[in-house]
Amino acid sequence: MGTYFRMTRATRAVTETLLAMGGRHYVREICDAADVPSGVACPILARMERAGWLTSEWGDVDPENPHRPRRRYYTFTPTGREMALFRLARPSQEKSACLATSAQPSASGVPAAD
Repeated sequence: MGTYFRMTRATRAVTETLLAMGGRHYVREICDAADVPSGVACPILARMERAGWLTSEWGDVDPENPHRPRRRYYTFTPTGREMALFRLARPSQEKSACLATSAQPSASGVPAAD
């Protein structure tokens, strides 16, 4: 559960979409609602799952369309939902923390030592 990942625009869109949709959803639903391609959403969902934010499960084969591949459904874990809400609520603080820790150049142009 300790895996950290950046909250990029696409990650934010996928996270906000899943939170808004609630429940269990497959990749195409998430992509359409978040307006991101599956090639972007799938790695994001995999990172979120590795971090423990999501669980996933394979759906059954559709008897009316047996040639369609099975769908993979994603659902927030209770802790993942809390972490998602926390991370979405403080993007400016994360950015500020990164900026505060970056070395400030001295008058000579060389980063000042702390």
